[in-house]
Amino acid sequence: MGTLGSAGVAIEFTYQRDRAYARRLARSTSRRLRITYAGFGVVATGAGLGATIADPGWAVLFGLAGLGLGLVYLLTALMLPWQVVGRSPAARYQSYTYRIDDDGIAWLSASVRSWVSWSAFTRVTERRSCYLLWQDGGLAAWDIPRAPLTPEQDRWLAALLAERVRPGAARTAAGANAGEAGTP
Repeated sequence: MGTLGSAGVAIEFTYQRDRAYARRLARSTSRRLRITYAGFGVVATGAGLGATIADPGWAVLFGLAGLGLGLVYLLTALMLPWQVVGRSPAARYQSYTYRIDDDGIAWLSASVRSWVSWSAFTRVTERRSCYLLWQDGGLAAWDIPRAPLTPEQDRWLAALLAERVRPGAARTAAGANAGEAGTP
């Protein structure tokens, strides 16, 4: 493991995701979608219930359809994190080595090698279990687990992210394409 403040790699650690971590991650990254589904579910359920007590008898059929659709949306909103984890390939749960320095972050595993410059990220969200790094336009988040970090490393990383990840950075930085690939 590198030392903080030294040239080159500042933090390096290996972490193996488990299904509980993946569910927390899915819950964090799909929050807006789940809220949207729940909203549609409540509206459709309410409309369905209202239509089932409507005066013309044929409206009851539309009410039941709306009620069913509303319940499907509500169940989807609740079950989405479990569905995502259940459909994830086994490679998602292999050990990853994270290398974090002043220039960017690298993820390395038996089958994946990726490096991304900090300028590719426009927002960081801090969660209890991880930092989520977002790309412009709300594209998929990259995660940095916090469990393997010491308190000193966690403070250093939070300061680094606050300094390097800025709104609009990906649009203005030269050569900062989303998914800039290379090796550290």
